[in-house]
Amino acid sequence: MVIRFSDEWLTANNRDKDGKLLKGRRVKRGDGIPDATAGHKRAVAKLHRLEIELAVSPHAKALAQLAKNPEVQKKKGPEHWDQVRVFDFMHRKHPDIYDLLHATPNGGARSEVVGFDMKAEGLKKGFPDVSLHAARGVYHGLHVELKVGSNSLQEDQKKWQARLRAQGYACELTKGWEAMTEIILRYWLLETGQTL
Repeated sequence: MVIRFSDEWLTANNRDKDGKLLKGRRVKRGDGIPDATAGHKRAVAKLHRLEIELAVSPHAKALAQLAKNPEVQKKKGPEHWDQVRVFDFMHRKHPDIYDLLHATPNGGARSEVVGFDMKAEGLKKGFPDVSLHAARGVYHGLHVELKVGSNSLQEDQKKWQARLRAQGYACELTKGWEAMTEIILRYWLLETGQTL
């Protein structure tokens, strides 16, 4: 019995008129049959990467909500929105930094039950707002406390900063989202042996 393939099938599967695989065609290991879906898989992977890159971040969504209704700022406070701006900026402009940036939800109103659960899980009062988990300069990582206006560090925040500095971390107090963004970028660019 002889099996005949159409010219379209042979072309689509990179075969000559005798059905032999043409040079340069990737072959699935072991069975000698080419992976006819390889191009499709690459296209799907590329599309997935684009979807991630173009996806609207939760930070951008929150800022859009704020732009639409400025009264929202009063509910959450200016420190919240400044921190959202930092994460939005890093998400859009510096995804390499964004991937290693983390916020600790120490502030904010929550129920007694949620507060108890978070403490039971290890949340500790005074821990810095934002952490960058990347070794740079002489440091193991960066911890930043964000304040607005005339707000200053509380006693428990000062203790945390002292503990973290003693362990080789950079700790900074910043006023406003622009200052926090600047210190994160300065830290990111530190060369081995440099300090902030």
